[in-house]
Amino acid sequence: MKKLLLGIYIFMILFSCSNKENHTAVEEKTRQNVEYNNVLKDTILLDFDIMQVKVIFESDSILKWNVIDDDLVDFQTEKSQTLHLNKHSVITTWVETETDGDHITQFADFENNVVASVIRKKDGTIFTVSGTISENE
Repeated sequence: MKKLLLGIYIFMILFSCSNKENHTAVEEKTRQNVEYNNVLKDTILLDFDIMQVKVIFESDSILKWNVIDDDLVDFQTEKSQTLHLNKHSVITTWVETETDGDHITQFADFENNVVASVIRKKDGTIFTVSGTISENE
């Protein structure tokens, strides 16, 4: 599992390096820095171009999430696994058990307030999204 997460982390780095033109847009979208040591139990906002998601990291093994302006009103609670890469970056992975069964692996860099996710749909299709991290207002 650690080898898989490390492979995904390397992919994320390569993916982020290939998107240099988006770097300025990401900087403009990042309004507030999220302090990594305060992430647990706080609600953060992940802003992807296609959606905004509120996330609460209850622990390294439990997270709650909710898509803003979606039909799901309540937070969904998922069992997750988090790998701490350094004092600013984590990889978290989970399967959406309460909704559609998607498997998500997410790289979060709290120093630069960026997030990138690899999503594997139940039908086997895979896509990536990236965005910014900010405090929930």
